[in-house]
Amino acid sequence: MQIEFTDFMIEQGIIEFKACRVPGQMDDLYFRFSSAFVPRNDLIAIALSTLCGQAYDRIHIDLVLSAETIMQLGEFTSAEITCAGTDTQPPKKTGGENIALSFSGGFDSLAALCVMPDETKLISLDFGHWFKRETDFFEKFDTNIVSTNFRVLKYDKASWTFMGVAAILYSDYLGIGHHAFGTIFESDKWRFATVSKNCGGGGGNLLAHQPQYLHSAMQGWTIIPLSSGE
Repeated sequence: MQIEFTDFMIEQGIIEFKACRVPGQMDDLYFRFSSAFVPRNDLIAIALSTLCGQAYDRIHIDLVLSAETIMQLGEFTSAEITCAGTDTQPPKKTGGENIALSFSGGFDSLAALCVMPDETKLISLDFGHWFKRETDFFEKFDTNIVSTNFRVLKYDKASWTFMGVAAILYSDYLGIGHHAFGTIFESDKWRFATVSKNCGGGGGNLLAHQPQYLHSAMQGWTIIPLSSGE
């Protein structure tokens, strides 16, 4: 199986492109940001890799990517990676120490927010359609939003890591060095190797993970899913 991402239109605050996973059938996808910025190509490719998981043998992304990112995408997806060209310069990583929380406005992320530092950057995914009620709520917070239609078009089936798309795309712009999710103790820990730590004044447990999607330009992040109940 193969998937192709082509016909990119990238401007301040918006990325539009086509995806083809069935020969002869093209889907129009987009990422729209609540802030005016342009993510670098490597971050766009990393975000797209979360829509692929390990469901494809070949992935083509019609962007110029760094050699490091091409290699890491191949390791993450176990697929042959092709692209529009290779940038021989070292990846232009923007370091950061800010903490981000993937925020849906649900009970888990609300509980996580209560134990996060005041300066935490909120990042939300607006999936549209049947998720509109979720969006109507989290828009009341000071959050950074990525609106997209990939879930409506069922590009969310290959890997749960699509939930990190917004944080990946915003990572340079917000200077993210640490990323948190809200979860519950009954969860399967997303199949990561976990390290249990004391959560300090917030109580409960804090599960520190190093998931695979934090590869290439994102190396060095600390991922912290916060449990909201036993």
